[in-house]
Amino acid sequence: MAQLTEQLEILKIVEKEASKQCLRGSHESYQAITLLRKENEALHNELSVSMARWTSQLDKTHAKLATSTSDLKILHEKASKLCKAAVHSKEQKEQTILSLKKQILNQ
Repeated sequence: MAQLTEQLEILKIVEKEASKQCLRGSHESYQAITLLRKENEALHNELSVSMARWTSQLDKTHAKLATSTSDLKILHEKASKLCKAAVHSKEQKEQTILSLKKQILNQ
């Protein structure tokens, strides 16, 4: 009977220690989960701010690209007109020179 009582006491001590270990592990797990949730929230906020900033930058870049494309089209049109005017001016010059040569030869 003494052996049974002794074994029962040992089992109670072991159970009590196991319960303490389980409770400590549970508390540590809770702290780890809380810390992870806080870190996750901070990272989520940082990501949201970054996404908002980059979205704004992208919108500005799209607007600049649209403006640049429009400006480029206008400049191409002006360059084309200048080329046509230069060709026309050259043709007029040549015609004027030919006309003057004819007048000189006719005199």
